[in-house]
Amino acid sequence: MTWRHTLLDGVTGLSMGRVELGLAFLTGTLFGIPWVGVLPRDSLLRLTTLPYDFAQQRGAAITNTGAAKEASSNTAAITNTSAATKATPTTETAKLPALMPTGRPPAKMTPCHQRPAHPEALPATPPNTLPPFAVVSASFGGRGFHENLSRCNHSTLRCVLYTDKEIPEPNNWTVVHFPYHQHLKEQWPRLYANGRYSWENIQSKENEKVQRVMAAKMYKMLMFLLPEVQGAQVVLWIDSDHIHDMSKLDTLHSRAAHLLNGKALAIEIHPKRDTVKAELKEAAAWAAYGRGMNYKTVLQDVNDGYQHMTANGFLDKQGLYWCGMYILNLSSETLCLALQEWWMIVQNYSFRDQISFPYVVQRNALNLNKFKPLRLEPGLRSGGS
Repeated sequence: MTWRHTLLDGVTGLSMGRVELGLAFLTGTLFGIPWVGVLPRDSLLRLTTLPYDFAQQRGAAITNTGAAKEASSNTAAITNTSAATKATPTTETAKLPALMPTGRPPAKMTPCHQRPAHPEALPATPPNTLPPFAVVSASFGGRGFHENLSRCNHSTLRCVLYTDKEIPEPNNWTVVHFPYHQHLKEQWPRLYANGRYSWENIQSKENEKVQRVMAAKMYKMLMFLLPEVQGAQVVLWIDSDHIHDMSKLDTLHSRAAHLLNGKALAIEIHPKRDTVKAELKEAAAWAAYGRGMNYKTVLQDVNDGYQHMTANGFLDKQGLYWCGMYILNLSSETLCLALQEWWMIVQNYSFRDQISFPYVVQRNALNLNKFKPLRLEPGLRSGGS
């Protein structure tokens, strides 16, 4: 059969030949060059959803090593995760890198560092003397707005707030007013899903509150692509409502690395529920009450998302997470791919992102350091874990 998808720009005439022992033997043309490769059959499903910039990688995400040589899990951009069975734990340790004295982005393109289509239209990349640890947040339409921010020590940390408001006392934070979320489609077109909650589809007046939420979500899930965060190796994302919970920003980097403990991501489990199914009605009620949406509409959204996930092999045994704060280890390419996939699902189904996060964890076999409720947040404040 012949198979094509727009995510594989430059690949034409891609066809799947025989399937043996779960491996698909592929042939095609990559930028005019004949190409032959071997890919785990189940990973074909991943190619239809993963928003990875294969064109700039020249197909490097699919490692052409043959059936007898398995790609190392800490470099493979596509994890061989079965869509029909529960994902097995990854062998990726996502070890913290030996940090460079400055947060200099790598020379080559990776899942965590993808070139925008028109970089000349974006703000300039900051100087490479910035530290490799970052705190990132976003506030739009006044939600979580603070007139003054906790003081940020530029010698050890970069602090970035994306917002549409003026901040009278930024206290060394980098306050960014450029609306990257409005330019996503033109700059990173493979990350624009054209789904029910994609930017161009929520421009009606009744969706103003949803616009603010989706604007912030983009920075929450894709901050590593933006100039202000380029070169950061460890990032704390924090919803703007909780910025002032961070009272010791000057020592954040050592505490964040400790809480990561070599994993790809550190995050708290949900304080009340432990399955996605149990969260569906609660998530819909919050969206209806907090965002002024029709309850039946948002309930249908989360149910559609849940059905999509279960149809693609999701087993609702991954737990539920509180996604208002987490620490990212951007040395993990698997993590960056998972965050991009998360963003695509949020656009397609529901901005209640805790619904789809466990699915993304399973599909990518993410290596997490899980904390009990209220343990990650006090740990960041006081250094405990």
